[in-house]
Amino acid sequence: MAPQHSRMDFPRFQELPAEIKRKIWIEALPAPRIYEPNNHATWISVNHPTRFYREYYPPRVRETCKDAYDACMSVGRFTFGYFDNSNIRGLWYNETQDAVYYATCDQWYNTPLKGLRKIYISIEVALLIFLEEGFKTQTLGACRHLVVALYLDKRREVGDVRTEGFATTVPVFRDMRDDDIMVEKSAVMHYFTGPFPGLFEKFLTWGHVKGMLLQKREEIILENSNEPWNAWMNKGPLLLEAVEVFRKPDVGMDPERLS
Repeated sequence: MAPQHSRMDFPRFQELPAEIKRKIWIEALPAPRIYEPNNHATWISVNHPTRFYREYYPPRVRETCKDAYDACMSVGRFTFGYFDNSNIRGLWYNETQDAVYYATCDQWYNTPLKGLRKIYISIEVALLIFLEEGFKTQTLGACRHLVVALYLDKRREVGDVRTEGFATTVPVFRDMRDDDIMVEKSAVMHYFTGPFPGLFEKFLTWGHVKGMLLQKREEIILENSNEPWNAWMNKGPLLLEAVEVFRKPDVGMDPERLS
């Protein structure tokens, strides 16, 4: 009688081509994760690790074998640890799919990070910081995918984001179109001194905001190349998208959840 195997056994797995096995190991990694800086855990010294509302153990699959470990580390790295976010006591971060979400200006200023390929920023951060110096910061140096997030709390003014409930909720995103409204123009006009998009419109759409961000980025790229930020600024392609944010209760079902 032929040997019986459980549903989790793959007796001929090692016979697969190396590239297919690598893809299987990568597919076995956790789904994309959103890391939200925890403002209530800010340390005086930058040598302490960066803290997030949700943190995770390294993927368990990496302990399976050397091939699994190599595949895991080919798409991720340990970071956010001691000594200016080094790998020491850091968290494993999947560079190909994970992202950091800056919902407030305080989070942006208090949590400078490097090497992030995908970043979420609130409409507040986009208008108050990125239309000024945001594109010049080292936090954006490696970014290739920037997402502007609109979070509406019926208890507060548009753009007023409070983080009190972030520890018990998780963000859920819905893609926005160019004609979707993001902010009332009268609420942000005092931030600008130059030409303003949608002059005769009551609201600014994502198309307006995206155009403003792209124009600001182009202006910075064309500025003096001797500026210090020129050394780390990404001058290549940058994907710009927008999402609406909803927050749902965090049921904590991820088996690799650390905190």
